[in-house]
Amino acid sequence: MADVITELARIANGPPHNFARATIRTYSTWAREFYRFTQRPLSQCGAADVQAFLTRVAEMNYSRTSQRQALCALVFVFRHVIKIELGDIGRFRPAPQFRRPPTVLSRDEILRLLDRIEPKHRLAAELMYRCGLRLNEVCQLRVMNLDVANRRVCVHDGKGGKHREVPLPDCLVERAANRQKWRAALHDADLSAEAGRVELPNRLGLKMPSACRALAWQYIFPSAVIRDGTDFDGNGNAVPWLIRYSVRGRTNQVNLIYGGRLRLTASLRDALAYLRQLTS
Repeated sequence: MADVITELARIANGPPHNFARATIRTYSTWAREFYRFTQRPLSQCGAADVQAFLTRVAEMNYSRTSQRQALCALVFVFRHVIKIELGDIGRFRPAPQFRRPPTVLSRDEILRLLDRIEPKHRLAAELMYRCGLRLNEVCQLRVMNLDVANRRVCVHDGKGGKHREVPLPDCLVERAANRQKWRAALHDADLSAEAGRVELPNRLGLKMPSACRALAWQYIFPSAVIRDGTDFDGNGNAVPWLIRYSVRGRTNQVNLIYGGRLRLTASLRDALAYLRQLTS
């Protein structure tokens, strides 16, 4: 089953699908639930198993939207990962359809909500509200994408792999400019620690190897240090270390900076294991 999930993530993340990370996680969850239901490899399942599973989803009081989502996920897995066409699934019990009026905040309520957000997160929240950006689009904004001079925000590789430009409101211009200055200072500090590298899209890293250290390609909203401390080497000298979390395209990785130098870029588990080796 692990191989199926890995292949699902690879296919869904690449062209022509370019699914969002949330969609890939949802499809993976439904694939695992289907496996638990059938207790058989997916290659040995068929339309009758999918029909029974969707009926079971309805019996568990999932909404009609969740049932439709499960159907789309299984059709995608069988068609693109297992390479099996399900054909006619047949009739299955439809899940109940809940109709609730949406809760829409007024303009004053939204402004009061924004006023209570921490200053370091305020710009990101206002970009989502005033510019219509999705959360993952905000997290993937790079310094070059926040074009203060031309009053615009460039969104690349958004939902469906699409690109677009949205106007930057006048009320955010000063705050965006200050954010860029702060990001430049942080990048200078990272470069001093022999860090400051960032993942580049597609194969740009092969064409422009030095671009990974350029300020323009750095994420405008890097995550903060999640762990830091001090250890001692074999001579009893104090050696500072820190682990900085960063969003890298569609994967989450951390940088381990040990003794002022970047030692490893990997998952948090691997970074902690490597740190234990350094300090043992």
